[in-house]
Amino acid sequence: LDLGGGWYALRSPMTGHCMDVNDSYQPSPNLVQWDCWMPSSQKFQATCAGYDEWRLVANGSGDLLTVDGASTSDGALITQTTDADLGNQRWLIESQANVFVPLVPTAEVGSGNLWKYTTSTPVAGWNNLAFDDTSWSQGDSGFGQGEGGQLIMRTSWTTADIWMRTTFTLISPLPTNLSIRMAYDEDAEVYLNGVLVRSAAGWITGYDLSQVDAAGLAALVVGDNTLAVHCHNTTSPQYIDVGLGVYSWP
Repeated sequence: LDLGGGWYALRSPMTGHCMDVNDSYQPSPNLVQWDCWMPSSQKFQATCAGYDEWRLVANGSGDLLTVDGASTSDGALITQTTDADLGNQRWLIESQANVFVPLVPTAEVGSGNLWKYTTSTPVAGWNNLAFDDTSWSQGDSGFGQGEGGQLIMRTSWTTADIWMRTTFTLISPLPTNLSIRMAYDEDAEVYLNGVLVRSAAGWITGYDLSQVDAAGLAALVVGDNTLAVHCHNTTSPQYIDVGLGVYSWP
């Protein structure tokens, strides 16, 4: 994400949040995640450290991102320190295009996904595979109004509630690992063939990821399957976008 002048924000593809230098406090004991609103504390610059290795420099302090104690263990803190030209201050900048392989894409991918939807309370069974949604409206993801930042809105939603359905096709063997990628404002429920697989309260400013549990996986069938969503909002802004797919770091 180029911020101009060679500065970049470092965003997590899993959470949608950006690496942030603790509200610009310098020096920072470690880095945090924060919504990507592009203050100076979220701007970093890559400078060549030789071959394919790079130093990541924090805007404001000019310090480099350093792994504490050059630890090789998971969970090691990232701190800022002055340039010591050490191995624990060098980074490889890598791209992984297939971190989230969608069965149902979010609005982030291409033109999003086509959904059937209604803003009137549907009858019981609206989230089941066999439900007839031919009378519902249709629109492309995401749905909402008043949101900004990275969230893409293609279909207006201004009422308190929205119910949504989309169909995807599976072949044998059925997947044994699926995740839901979702941005919501506010409360949301997600169903696979009528089985509740995700319930979220409140709102977030990006996307999060959650695994589909065993009950949800057991509801899948060869052929057509239904992903259904209900979102409730109490005040503007409002937004809902849901994807389903396989999340992995090969």
